Amino acid sequence: MAFHLMSQMSNEENAQKYYDSIIASANKYYSPNKFFPAAAYLKKGNYYNKKRKFKEAIDNYIIGYNWAQENYNSDFIFASSNSIGRLKRRSGNYKEALNIHLNNLDYAKKNKETLGIDNYLIAIFSAANSYRNLRNLDSTSFLNHKGLRESYLHKSERRINLFILNEAAVLCARKKYQASLDSINKSLPYFIRADDKPNLAVGYYFMGKNQMSIGNSEMAIESFKKVDTVFLQTNDILPETTEAYNMLIDYYRDKNDIQNQLVYIERLLKVDSVIDGYSDYLNYKITKQYDIPKLIKEKETLIASLEKNNSYTTIAFIAAVVIGIILIIYFYQRQLVFKKRFKSLINDATDESIDLSIEIDADKDIGIPKELLESIITKLDEFESDQRFTDKKINLNVLAEEFDTNSTYLSKVVNFTKKKNFPAYLNDLRIDYAMEKLKSDRSFKNFTIKAIAHECGFKSAETFSKIFYKRNGIYPSYFIKQLNKIID
Repeated sequence: MAFHLMSQMSNEENAQKYYDSIIASANKYYSPNKFFPAAAYLKKGNYYNKKRKFKEAIDNYIIGYNWAQENYNSDFIFASSNSIGRLKRRSGNYKEALNIHLNNLDYAKKNKETLGIDNYLIAIFSAANSYRNLRNLDSTSFLNHKGLRESYLHKSERRINLFILNEAAVLCARKKYQASLDSINKSLPYFIRADDKPNLAVGYYFMGKNQMSIGNSEMAIESFKKVDTVFLQTNDILPETTEAYNMLIDYYRDKNDIQNQLVYIERLLKVDSVIDGYSDYLNYKITKQYDIPKLIKEKETLIASLEKNNSYTTIAFIAAVVIGIILIIYFYQRQLVFKKRFKSLINDATDESIDLSIEIDADKDIGIPKELLESIITKLDEFESDQRFTDKKINLNVLAEEFDTNSTYLSKVVNFTKKKNFPAYLNDLRIDYAMEKLKSDRSFKNFTIKAIAHECGFKSAETFSKIFYKRNGIYPSYFIKQLNKIID
């Protein structure tokens, strides 16, 4: 208890040594209880989180959560779960984060008196933020207004401005740009006074998006530069705000300002490196030490309640839970593979598109007169440059007829020059086109998978998804989801 009192009277830096003393004493001199050492681990987690040292933060949060579980402290379980959920959001696991925050919100509603109003407001805000990440704007707005009413009622200036800023993001998504700007301008002075750089970056980012949308590109660029200033000061910004760099790069590309293009390309690479540096660790740590143990504990609790049932039911239940754990591990590992594959597709500077300038091997005879061979190759080049492959009716016979040749000759030429059969050649052209369109055309990625498939020449969404996966190792839905994180 003495160490705890000393930590309360110390500044943030000095308090850390007292937290360490609490942890050491709890392990050495007395049995852990409802409060210690869980409280010390949570305080340390908050300290590291504020310092943007997310790896150290998650380590302490998970240990604190486990102590709280073992010693039945529901309030500490709430606090650590909320922090773990926020880090899940930061690493892109929005659905899982939402589940945590909705459970916390339910607990906070029932325990307002003991938990305190600020924790209740935190629960509302965390759930609202997760809904916004999932683009469920109605639920986000509902919780924002609920939280705002409670914040005004209890005169919580910080929460008031957080909910105003969060609703500004909703208004931006709903294309109510001026209303969104008004809300941002209302909340920013508080975050400036509080020196709350993470939320300042969010405010500047949405300010820039609004300004760009209403045609104030110069003002938008100044706002995006302020996002960059926050990154330079803290070496951290929220992943959703990284689009500011894409906007800066596009702006200076249009201005033919190569020097500034390079500056912000380099900065974006650094931002991505920082985010990647903690995202994989957070995903691994949370899955292994939070999600799976939580599921196992739930399994043990339920098994105990089933002991009175017949053994067949119990065995079946255990088998189902074990399968569930295996699936969690499988899907986690698969997500890592997908993520790495996506990065390689985005970052690979080599041009994987089909080479249109094939040199003809004069010494190789494929049974076609050279003049006819050259004619078919020229027509294939025109076919590709005119993007005729997006026509769903195109097949070997149709194209051979258009080229005034026969299907055998056309098939031989494709095999000879493209090193693949005609169906593979056609599918590769369509997949290349789809990927380029998704990366370069902001509206195209908002299409349904079925619409994208038809636009690229595929007859069904199923065929498109299957071939996209075979070619790239990820599904188009995943590719679009990840693109949205860095472009939207």
